Amino acid sequence: MLVLNRNWQAINVRTPQEAFCMMATNVATALEIESENHIRPVAWEEWITLPIRDQDEAVQTVRGQIRVPTVIVAVNYAKVPKRRPKLCARSIRERDGNRCQYTGRMLHPEEGSLDHVLPARVVARTPGKTWFGRPRK
Repeated sequence: MLVLNRNWQAINVRTPQEAFCMMATNVATALEIESENHIRPVAWEEWITLPIRDQDEAVQTVRGQIRVPTVIVAVNYAKVPKRRPKLCARSIRERDGNRCQYTGRMLHPEEGSLDHVLPARVVARTPGKTWFGRPRK
């Protein structure tokens, strides 16, 4: 399920169990989406009383069924987390489209290796691509 910050920007994905905990502790509210033009935030106390519609998923509890929200809003969280790209062979290959940065040839995963080809003094002038895939010899 999608988690939005209080500015309604996507920040994370959570399980229904985590979402219910966030809603029950008033950390988040669920969005009731009836149509494209009718979306409203709903607190936990009201959410547990909402009827289950045909398109809804629900969980069974001791009290009865509870609708599983598809989107929740973290009411006191405004930041958008910054994610640093992972420096691994897979992410570098994805970034470069599996192409050798020396020859421009398409590489299969078992063909290439990674080299750090730019010295630190050059990186300051050319930020970004400092790791490159190349064919193995």
